[in-house]
Amino acid sequence: DAQLGIRDAILTDALVVLQVGTKHLVGISLDSSMERWRFTSKTSSIRKIHHRTQDLLVEAEQLYSLDPHTGALNWQVQLNCYSDSACNTRVHRLDAKSIYLTGFDGRDDNLMVVDATSGLQQWPVWIGVPDAKWLGVSGNMVVIASGRAPYSLLGLDKRTGRVRWRFRPAGAEKPAAG
Repeated sequence: DAQLGIRDAILTDALVVLQVGTKHLVGISLDSSMERWRFTSKTSSIRKIHHRTQDLLVEAEQLYSLDPHTGALNWQVQLNCYSDSACNTRVHRLDAKSIYLTGFDGRDDNLMVVDATSGLQQWPVWIGVPDAKWLGVSGNMVVIASGRAPYSLLGLDKRTGRVRWRFRPAGAEKPAAG
């Protein structure tokens, strides 16, 4: 059954964590090859897993932070992704302090910053931004390069999500000829 095949694997210090289809994550002991824990997506919508020093981030119907040793839930962020194919919310960037999510509600023009330790959303609402092809962070600034006309560059305050500046290169209001 293709839906139960291994889609991804992550190696921790004592376990290998397998993504089995879009429904399960399974922690297997390296010493005994025994299953130590299992996480199940209620809607079979696991899309991706990220291994960080302190946890596993699971992109599924919600964004979950799991303890890699026990599979216990640390926190979750509401994403409302109820199927693998219908959800476009994804982790766009990770750093030590923040998780940058793009997508939400089926549109690719929303951004949210989540605290990487607590899972708390840093902004009260998702912020509408152009199609985020590139996202960078410098100090208290989140910079987004748009992949859609008018191909602008946008600077947001990292603490509030408010637009601090916009830049559009001359002649960028239309796609390049050719």
